[in-house]
Amino acid sequence: MIRSVLFAVVASLLLGACAALPQKPVEEVVKARVAAHQQARLENNLELAYTFTSPGYRETHPYKAYLGKMGASIKRRAFDIKSVSCEVDLCNVVVELSYTYGGLAGGKMGADTVMQREMNEKWIRADGEWWLLPTR
Repeated sequence: MIRSVLFAVVASLLLGACAALPQKPVEEVVKARVAAHQQARLENNLELAYTFTSPGYRETHPYKAYLGKMGASIKRRAFDIKSVSCEVDLCNVVVELSYTYGGLAGGKMGADTVMQREMNEKWIRADGEWWLLPTR
Protein backbone atom coordinates (compact mmCIF):
# COMPACT_ATOMS: atom_id res chain seq x y z
CA MET A 1 0.00 0.00 0.00
CA ILE A 2 2.73 2.47 1.00
CA ARG A 3 4.76 1.50 -2.08
CA SER A 4 1.88 2.23 -4.46
CA VAL A 5 1.21 5.61 -2.83
CA LEU A 6 4.91 6.45 -2.95
CA PHE A 7 5.08 5.36 -6.59
CA ALA A 8 2.05 7.52 -7.46
CA VAL A 9 3.61 10.55 -5.78
CA VAL A 10 6.97 10.08 -7.54
CA ALA A 11 5.26 9.47 -10.90
CA SER A 12 3.17 12.63 -10.61
CA LEU A 13 6.25 14.66 -9.66
CA LEU A 14 8.15 13.33 -12.69
CA LEU A 15 5.23 14.04 -15.02
CA GLY A 16 4.95 17.56 -13.65
CA ALA A 17 8.66 18.14 -14.15
CA CYS A 18 8.46 16.91 -17.75
CA ALA A 19 5.54 19.22 -18.46
CA ALA A 20 7.52 22.14 -17.09
CA LEU A 21 10.44 21.55 -19.47
CA PRO A 22 10.58 24.24 -22.13
CA GLN A 23 9.46 23.14 -25.59
CA LYS A 24 11.62 23.91 -28.61
CA PRO A 25 10.14 26.56 -30.90
CA VAL A 26 8.44 25.04 -33.94
CA GLU A 27 10.92 26.75 -36.25
CA GLU A 28 13.83 24.94 -34.55
CA VAL A 29 12.10 21.57 -34.86
CA VAL A 30 11.37 22.16 -38.55
CA LYS A 31 14.89 23.46 -39.20
CA ALA A 32 16.33 20.21 -37.78
CA ARG A 33 14.04 18.16 -40.06
CA VAL A 34 14.99 20.28 -43.08
CA ALA A 35 18.70 19.88 -42.27
CA ALA A 36 18.34 16.10 -41.95
CA HIS A 37 16.49 15.94 -45.27
CA GLN A 38 19.03 18.15 -47.03
CA GLN A 39 21.91 16.12 -45.59
CA ALA A 40 20.34 12.93 -46.96
CA ARG A 41 20.08 14.60 -50.38
CA LEU A 42 23.67 15.86 -50.12
CA GLU A 43 24.82 12.29 -49.44
CA ASN A 44 22.65 11.07 -52.32
CA ASN A 45 20.69 8.89 -49.89
CA LEU A 46 17.42 9.25 -51.77
CA GLU A 47 15.77 6.40 -49.92
CA LEU A 48 16.22 8.30 -46.65
CA ALA A 49 15.28 11.62 -48.26
CA TYR A 50 12.01 10.05 -49.46
CA THR A 51 11.03 9.26 -45.86
CA PHE A 52 10.83 13.00 -45.13
CA THR A 53 8.05 13.52 -47.70
CA SER A 54 4.50 13.74 -46.41
CA PRO A 55 2.47 10.55 -45.96
CA GLY A 56 -0.02 11.82 -48.57
CA TYR A 57 2.77 12.38 -51.08
CA ARG A 58 4.13 8.88 -50.49
CA GLU A 59 0.64 7.42 -50.98
CA THR A 60 0.36 8.98 -54.43
CA HIS A 61 4.02 8.93 -55.49
CA PRO A 62 5.79 5.59 -55.13
CA TYR A 63 9.52 5.62 -54.45
CA LYS A 64 10.37 4.83 -58.10
CA ALA A 65 8.36 7.86 -59.27
CA TYR A 66 10.15 10.00 -56.68
CA LEU A 67 13.52 8.80 -57.98
CA GLY A 68 12.56 9.81 -61.51
CA LYS A 69 12.14 13.42 -60.36
CA MET A 70 15.50 13.77 -58.64
CA GLY A 71 17.66 15.00 -61.52
CA ALA A 72 20.54 12.54 -61.64
CA SER A 73 22.88 15.01 -63.38
CA ILE A 74 22.91 17.41 -60.41
CA LYS A 75 25.53 16.88 -57.70
CA ARG A 76 24.67 18.71 -54.50
CA ARG A 77 27.70 20.30 -52.82
CA ALA A 78 26.29 22.25 -49.84
CA PHE A 79 23.14 23.78 -48.41
CA ASP A 80 22.27 26.65 -46.10
CA ILE A 81 18.86 27.03 -44.47
CA LYS A 82 18.17 30.74 -44.93
CA SER A 83 14.81 31.01 -43.17
CA VAL A 84 11.98 29.08 -41.57
CA SER A 85 8.65 30.80 -40.96
CA CYS A 86 5.69 28.90 -39.57
CA GLU A 87 1.98 29.42 -39.06
CA VAL A 88 0.05 26.68 -37.27
CA ASP A 89 0.68 23.50 -39.34
CA LEU A 90 2.56 25.01 -42.31
CA CYS A 91 6.13 26.23 -42.55
CA ASN A 92 7.76 28.02 -45.46
CA VAL A 93 11.47 27.30 -45.71
CA VAL A 94 14.12 28.90 -47.90
CA VAL A 95 17.20 26.76 -48.59
CA GLU A 96 20.21 27.94 -50.57
CA LEU A 97 21.69 25.05 -52.53
CA SER A 98 25.17 24.85 -54.05
CA TYR A 99 25.54 22.25 -56.79
CA THR A 100 27.39 21.24 -59.93
CA TYR A 101 26.21 19.50 -63.07
CA GLY A 102 27.51 16.13 -64.13
CA GLY A 103 27.29 14.36 -67.45
CA LEU A 104 27.02 16.32 -70.70
CA ALA A 105 25.83 19.52 -69.02
CA GLY A 106 28.78 19.42 -66.60
CA GLY A 107 31.18 18.88 -69.48
CA LYS A 108 29.89 21.96 -71.30
CA MET A 109 29.97 24.16 -68.21
CA GLY A 110 33.10 22.74 -66.64
CA ALA A 111 32.88 20.17 -63.88
CA ASP A 112 34.08 22.68 -61.27
CA THR A 113 31.43 25.29 -62.02
CA VAL A 114 29.43 25.63 -58.79
CA MET A 115 25.92 26.98 -59.18
CA GLN A 116 23.69 28.37 -56.43
CA ARG A 117 19.97 28.79 -56.16
CA GLU A 118 17.38 29.39 -53.51
CA MET A 119 14.64 26.83 -53.15
CA ASN A 120 11.34 27.42 -51.42
CA GLU A 121 9.96 24.43 -49.56
CA LYS A 122 6.70 23.84 -47.75
CA TRP A 123 6.65 21.65 -44.66
CA ILE A 124 3.38 20.54 -43.10
CA ARG A 125 2.54 19.03 -39.73
CA ALA A 126 0.57 15.79 -39.84
CA ASP A 127 0.07 13.41 -36.93
CA GLY A 128 2.45 15.48 -34.78
CA GLU A 129 5.40 15.28 -37.20
CA TRP A 130 6.75 17.72 -39.82
CA TRP A 131 6.88 16.55 -43.46
CA LEU A 132 8.16 17.99 -46.71
CA LEU A 133 5.41 18.70 -49.22
CA PRO A 134 7.18 18.33 -52.60
CA THR A 135 5.97 20.60 -55.38
CA ARG A 136 6.78 18.17 -58.16
